[in-house]
Amino acid sequence: MAHAKIAKAKDSKGEELSLRNRIEILERKLATAEKQITQYHRIIYVQGRLIKTKDGQISNHEFERLRGIADVIETRDVYTKGHSERVTKYAVMMGRVLGLSEQEIKLLHKAAHLHDIGKLYWDSGHFTVTKPNIEWIKRFREHPIEGEIFLKTQKIPENICRMVRYHHERFDGISIINNPTHKYPGYPGEISGEEIPLESRIIAVADSFDAMTTNRPYKKKMPARVAFEELKRCAALDYDEEAIPDKKAEMQFDPRVVEAFISIRRAGSMHSEMSHRVGCPYLMRADSLNLIVNPEGYIPCRNCRNI
Repeated sequence: MAHAKIAKAKDSKGEELSLRNRIEILERKLATAEKQITQYHRIIYVQGRLIKTKDGQISNHEFERLRGIADVIETRDVYTKGHSERVTKYAVMMGRVLGLSEQEIKLLHKAAHLHDIGKLYWDSGHFTVTKPNIEWIKRFREHPIEGEIFLKTQKIPENICRMVRYHHERFDGISIINNPTHKYPGYPGEISGEEIPLESRIIAVADSFDAMTTNRPYKKKMPARVAFEELKRCAALDYDEEAIPDKKAEMQFDPRVVEAFISIRRAGSMHSEMSHRVGCPYLMRADSLNLIVNPEGYIPCRNCRNI
């Protein structure tokens, strides 16, 4: 009888401890959720000012809705998850080096986030192709125009729609119209050089750099230092021919934009005292609109020494 009481008491204590542990776990989860909600509200606040242009305005609610669609598109492909966020950060950094106003930075920020939204119309199979064929490439080259068309149906300002439409045009004018057999022609092939919006030229460089430095179903990533040399080659700048053998210089990108990108030694958030190299995963945690280029007095991140 005594043994039964002792066993029952132990069971009771065990249940009490188990319940206490579950309560503690739930409390931790609640605290984490509250912290995430606070961070999300802060992001909305930072990005939530109305952007007014002669063509209209995008409210925070509208941008967050479209950004959510862009994020959903990326979840369909594990290889490009976070792509738009990285492109946006690189684009904003270049915009600051090139002296864009805060108003222009905000517009660039939104266009960069939405640059691939035309892929909304893709079938899931398009995201996992390991050997692109002619049909896949043709379909891929339609996404800038499809993105512009979709954004116009959402009443997005014309200037942002234009930035999205032309983010794959080549600076030298080689295109699917005048040189369809070229390995990397521009598209849709309507404009070139300074006619291409500066924001589109910036997004083109950021987009290509991220594509080169991340794995895709059809290719492996390259080191950031090699990707920088490839950008320089594609802007007719001096480059390391040993890093990029058997290729000639060309003018796919605006040299001024590429020079701005390679001038960025480090970057950091105005809310932090840590600076990171381009390509450091910790840099991706910083809010895009609060990035500072080549900050002075910031502590170098030890985790990105080998990038």
